[in-house]
Amino acid sequence: MIRNGKRRIALTAIAGASVLALGLTACGTGGSDDGNNADSDRALRVWAGSQTPITANYNPFAPTVLHGALGPIYEPLFFYNKTADSEPVGLIGDTFEYNEDGTVITIAIKPDLKWSDGEPLTAKDVAFSFKYEANNPEGNGLVSAEATDDTTVVLTYSSAQYTTEFQRLGSTYILPEHIWADVTDFANFANEEPVGSGAYVVEKTTSESYTIVANENFRDADKLGVKKVQYIAVDNNQTAQDLLAAGELDWTGMFIPNPDDVTGNGKIDWINTPQDPTVLYTCSNAELGCTGPQTDVAVRQALNVAIDRATIKDKAFVGLTGDISPTYALLPRDEKWVADPANEVSPQEANVAEAGAILEAAGYTKDGDFYAKDGAPLGSGRNSPTPVRVETSSSSSAA
Repeated sequence: MIRNGKRRIALTAIAGASVLALGLTACGTGGSDDGNNADSDRALRVWAGSQTPITANYNPFAPTVLHGALGPIYEPLFFYNKTADSEPVGLIGDTFEYNEDGTVITIAIKPDLKWSDGEPLTAKDVAFSFKYEANNPEGNGLVSAEATDDTTVVLTYSSAQYTTEFQRLGSTYILPEHIWADVTDFANFANEEPVGSGAYVVEKTTSESYTIVANENFRDADKLGVKKVQYIAVDNNQTAQDLLAAGELDWTGMFIPNPDDVTGNGKIDWINTPQDPTVLYTCSNAELGCTGPQTDVAVRQALNVAIDRATIKDKAFVGLTGDISPTYALLPRDEKWVADPANEVSPQEANVAEAGAILEAAGYTKDGDFYAKDGAPLGSGRNSPTPVRVETSSSSSAA
């Protein structure tokens, strides 16, 4: 995430439309560094990945949905800050509680809410949203969603929902029943004139940009610091970086490999980078149909210690990322949840000897450049990873 210093808008340190909307709601605009407030009412200029030409699609369920629909226009019940150990912030929702076994969630929403078209937003809309097909796919486990009064919704599931709390309460977009009850083909609904509960409504959409402006029916309309946001289409990262350096772009979510070039002139004063994007995926569960050596835990352990993450971090991300945890915990915030300190941080340097020792202890033997077991080289099976070679004369291994 990048913030324009001249606007002095403090945004939460995570990229995402919901976060941007929350930040703009909570913070007011200021003037320029010399005290001139002439630009305080101009649009905040954002690049959220859109390329030319932009097509008007504000359907939150569409794969081509415009970024501004998710958070600024449509909202979940609560906002969860994934970078902080903090309680969720109520948006439409006010409070929630579980029953003893976690299968029932009782939610109180804020009173006197309105949709952007002025219609009342009640618990019936919330219950409808949870039952709506796009929010309730097969296997979701929802037994019922009932509005017991205008501000209370009771969600009942077939199993405990403690571990799906963010999915249910933080990423289920709430819909106006009086609009969406008639939308049966949600996959192909462009929703060019969206009606939502968020801080903004659509003002204009063109092939080069789209603009959202303050929703006068928003519950916290008087706290909205930025009245207009323009999402600009940019066709590549270098162009976006040039616009940032020139002060023509205020906020974006992109990796900047040379941040000093962007922040040097003072127009942009704050950049956040990913913790570590290096992840190894394997199909490991034989009971679910995975085949090949990747189903052997020893092979996965060997690959884990054979990856030279430090070199990847240095060459691909110019040393700007942090160290990833194999638990996927966000450190240092989640240190208390890591049971074994040995699993706190993934290995950063390739350890060829350890990788070989893990394989040999599991019955693999060196067969030329590759390890093999029962005469079959690693990677020879269908749907298995490429052969694993542990180099003895290099600081890294190929997988």
